Amino acid sequence: MLAYLVVQRKVEFGIRLALGAQRNTLLSHLLLDGLKPATAGLLIGLPASAALVRLIRGMLYETEPLDPVVFGAVAGLLLFVSVAACLVPAWNASRLDPMRTLRTE
Repeated sequence: MLAYLVVQRKVEFGIRLALGAQRNTLLSHLLLDGLKPATAGLLIGLPASAALVRLIRGMLYETEPLDPVVFGAVAGLLLFVSVAACLVPAWNASRLDPMRTLRTE
């Protein structure tokens, strides 16, 4: 989804870069925009899964229902995958040539 937004907002990023925006600022802005849905999902999903784990308590094998290691590993893995998925489009957007981008529009 972030890749689509980067393509859709390519002219905006070109204008920002042409007006003097720092590439690091653009990169961090795009990373934060991409990580907002993942963070919201964690904030909703972790308490919901903690509440619903009681329903599947009998199916768990050698694991406590509210095992903090499992919850932490899942949260860490989700954040890692989210950062990796957002990094490539954000990196590409921060490396745009402003003049070439503005000429194409």
